[in-house]
Amino acid sequence: MSQEVERVSTAPPIYVPSEGSTWQQLTKSPWLVLGILFFVTGALGLPLLWSSPSFSTNSKWFWSIVVSVYTLVLIAIVVAIVWWAFATISNAGLY
Repeated sequence: MSQEVERVSTAPPIYVPSEGSTWQQLTKSPWLVLGILFFVTGALGLPLLWSSPSFSTNSKWFWSIVVSVYTLVLIAIVVAIVWWAFATISNAGLY
């Protein structure tokens, strides 16, 4: 007698967003995408911009450049504040 062994997959299910998923609904709102780009994630939100059907290719390039420059300006401001704080602390004799 041979016994057949039933194999059960233990792999987790793979999530594939459907056509009407929340993610795709969010990318259809251009104001929401721009809000996320400028107020939440900066340059990390560029994939969201490029997956959005609400923008043409030219506007995607435009907003990508604007968001990249915006992110670089924010980084420069943070570096300037840290530099100022370091200089202030080292001049105070605490360091």
